[in-house]
Order: sequence, then C-alpha cells, then structure tokens
Amino acid sequence: MRTRCFAVLSMFLAACQSKSANDATKTTPAVSMQPAVVMQPSVAAQPAIALQPGMPAAPLAAPTKARPAGWSPGFVGRWSGDLLPDAPLLGADGQATSLGAVIARPTIVALVPPNAILDEASPVMTKLADLARRFGPSGVDVLAVANWMKTDEFLAAARAHHARWPVAVYSDPRDPLQVDDQDAYERIKHHEQSFLGRLSGAGMTPALPACIVVDQGNHLAGSLHLFAGDTTVLHESAATLSTKAGARLAAEVAPKVAAPDDAWVKPAPRAVEAPVALLATGQPAPDLTLHDANGAALKLSDLRGKVVVLDFWATWCGPCRAALPHLESLAKTYGPQGVVVLAACTNDEREAFEEFIEEQSFRYPSLAFAHDAPGRSSERASRRLYGVGGIPHTFIVDRDGTVVDQVSGYAQGEVLVDAALAKAGVEVDLAVLRRAEEDLQRRTQRAPAATKGAAKGSGD
Repeated sequence: MRTRCFAVLSMFLAACQSKSANDATKTTPAVSMQPAVVMQPSVAAQPAIALQPGMPAAPLAAPTKARPAGWSPGFVGRWSGDLLPDAPLLGADGQATSLGAVIARPTIVALVPPNAILDEASPVMTKLADLARRFGPSGVDVLAVANWMKTDEFLAAARAHHARWPVAVYSDPRDPLQVDDQDAYERIKHHEQSFLGRLSGAGMTPALPACIVVDQGNHLAGSLHLFAGDTTVLHESAATLSTKAGARLAAEVAPKVAAPDDAWVKPAPRAVEAPVALLATGQPAPDLTLHDANGAALKLSDLRGKVVVLDFWATWCGPCRAALPHLESLAKTYGPQGVVVLAACTNDEREAFEEFIEEQSFRYPSLAFAHDAPGRSSERASRRLYGVGGIPHTFIVDRDGTVVDQVSGYAQGEVLVDAALAKAGVEVDLAVLRRAEEDLQRRTQRAPAATKGAAKGSGD
C-alpha cells in the first residue's frame, strides 16, 4: 500500500502500453516534472502506473491485523465493498461487452499480459485452470482479461487458442497507444479510457498478472496474488475472497481460517507531511547512513573520492522502478570512471526492500542497493537531510562530496542523469549532452499540459 510517485505524469503508462504482445514484463517509464519544480504531497489519487500488485493510489496506514500474503482487501486505490466501474471488454467472439455484463456470480478476474493467453504452457493459465476446477462447482467463475493487446491480435489468438483456454478470456477493446514514448499527455488521456485505467480510476495499476475477486453486483472483494506462496496459500486466499464475494463454498474448499473483521476495514489515510525545503544544488551532500540487504551500514562519506549517483526510490513507486534499468546501464557505462550508483530505498518498509532484493536485484548487478532505515517515518534521511518530497529523485555528488546537479522523475529514454555526470568531471559523449538538452526542452514544453494529471510527491 503505497503513496504516489513524483512525476508530471508518474505514469508508468508504458506498463500499460507494451510495445510487444509477447513481452509481458516490458515497461515504459514515467514522464516527470521539470527538475526545478517540486510537487507537494497530496492524498488525492493521481495517475501513476505502478509495478506491484495491490498498490493503492492513496497512502494507507498499516492494517491492525496481519493478513495472509496471498490476498488483500484493497486494489489500486479501491477497497473491499467498492463498486467497480462497468469497464468495456471485448469477447473472444469479437462482440463488445463489459465487466458488469460478464459478472453473474462471484468471480475471480485475472488481469493478464498478452503472453499469458498466447503461451500454451502459460503458468498463469495453469493457475486459473486450477482455481476454476476447485471453486467452479461452488458457484465461482474464473475469467481472464488480456491487456496491452491489439484487437486483431487478440481475435487471432482467440481463433487459434480459445478451445484450449481453461477459462473465458476477454480483452481490453482499446488498442495499445501508438505514439511517441515521450508524449505524456496523450498517454494520460489514453490510460484514462483503458480497462486498467478505468479499474484504477486513472491512477496506479498493478504489475500483471494480477487478480481481483468480484461479487455478482460488481463490487470488489479484494485482490488475489497468483504467485504469492504455494498452492495452499493460493487456495486459502481465493477461498477467503470468494466467501467475501458471497460464494457459498463446499466445506472441502472453504477457507480454513476466517479473516478477522477488522481486516476488511479500510484504514484512514496517512496524514500529509509538512513540506520540506529541497537541498539546493551546490551544497555539500549531507552524510547519511543506509543499510544494505545484509543489514551492513553504508555511509555516503565512505564513497568520498567517487562520483555518486544517489537515487532515492521505493519498491512501490512505478516510475522509480522503471528507471532502474537505465541506472543499471549508467552504472556499467560510467563505472570505469569511478561512478557509483547508490539506489537508496526510502519511505518504504524494510520487508518490502528485502523482498525486492531477493526477487529482482539480480537484474541490476551494477547498482548498490541500500535502505533508508526510518522507513516511512518523517525522520527518513531522504526527507530530513535532502528535503525530498517526491520520488524518484536523483542527486549527483562529485568526488569532493558536493551536489553538482539533481534530477526529479524519469521518462523512458531520458539521459538527464548521464548529462549531469559531466558536471562532476565525468566524460560524457557530446551526443548524450545534446540529447539531454532536448529532454529538458521536452519537459519544459509538456509540463503545463501534463500537470493536470500529475502524480504528486511521496513525502506524505
């Protein structure tokens, strides 16, 4: 349950607009604000596409009771009992329909990327088939909705594969957006009308695959994590949510442990923190102590003599995670010149950080990952020492420990951080510097229009 990310469009709308129907994990990062502008926190849901399942668009306090890892009463800003929008769908027969029209009884709805329905050995379909066999006899439907897929590709897949699909499959009738990756405003408008965008209220969306469980009146029961835990965890989670959705399950498949009543109560929003002054470029970088995945302390001062790219990010922040591949490339490219990329996970729980390290850090072997120990406390170093009110936010610290530049947000293809390294004495190709000038001009030109849908800071 996470706050929103800093960005003019913190939309990881690229996650919604995959360029390849066969690439389930390819994402296009967020377009962010002009570096000189700092958006202040807000509790209002704002457009931002996230990478993690079950992430709401507004910050929530921690629940009072622990829940099994496989389910949540929330889903991208909505909570158990909320009425879902009757978002349009396209059937495998080519007929237009809608979510409300296909929900006739408690239903497990899997939100999937294209390859989940194209791959005959898809582990997603295997999971859904298992759920259909287990809960179907008790009156629970299971269906899948393909996202980021062109209509003609979906219909071709339906003709070729629908006889082998173990559950009914539908598609978002809106084709993926085919525009310049940097066109943030167009992506916002498209996202608002997409299936995922409608479900999320044009706010944050989960990584796919993700599941929701809905009652026959199209009210959310909660979200279900297909790959969290073993089969027993999945079955218990699905049973819990199906029961909440009104299913009368047979004794052999009913939940073994009843969820406490307060597990379903929506927590109050976290209080908005007071604005803080952002550390100015040209100032000495305050020393801070982070802790790596093994718990060992890592001080910024230990890196004196290196050029440090200090990137404040969080596991729940879509644009932050979208920027990691670029930071990895940057670390490899400039590492020989003494550049270190320190990925400082801030405003985030230690548990979430450790889970990310275990599951994802192998993708980024050149990055130094560490955690800001105060977590979501206002005493976190990113806020107290650096005045960061929205993430991702990156400081470039030279070999003498001075902040020579900083970049707020990230958009796919941007090289603003690369260019900023030149101010720290790093040799940067002239073509990269020219591209950075174009990136900055693009931000300046598009910020006013995109600000209408800007996702605001994480400082709350």
